[in-house]
Amino acid sequence: MSSSSPRKCFLKSSGKASLSSAIFFASGYFDGAAARRILGAAKAAGLKLRMHADQLTNSGGAALAAELRAVTADHLEQTEEDGIAAMKSAGVQPVLLPGSVYALGKTRYPRRAR
Repeated sequence: MSSSSPRKCFLKSSGKASLSSAIFFASGYFDGAAARRILGAAKAAGLKLRMHADQLTNSGGAALAAELRAVTADHLEQTEEDGIAAMKSAGVQPVLLPGSVYALGKTRYPRRAR
């Protein structure tokens, strides 16, 4: 991955590549290794990190957001207590999006958010 790749990739997805980068970390999208590689390159390029994490399954997205010191982790419907604790310890801001839960016909939010 070249040093300019993250900026080009995230310019298309966030429209503000110089400010932040976002990635959908879930089964069928970016797995842990790919998310870590892409977000690591984005962070090295000076971008702030945002993650779409643990919406459909508890894939470890909250823990990865904490490890990489993301600014936010969004969705988090399937995040368990250990992921919530890791984000809190790392200063990652959780962002719950109730509209997406409703649109997908889901009802689950992390226990500590209820």
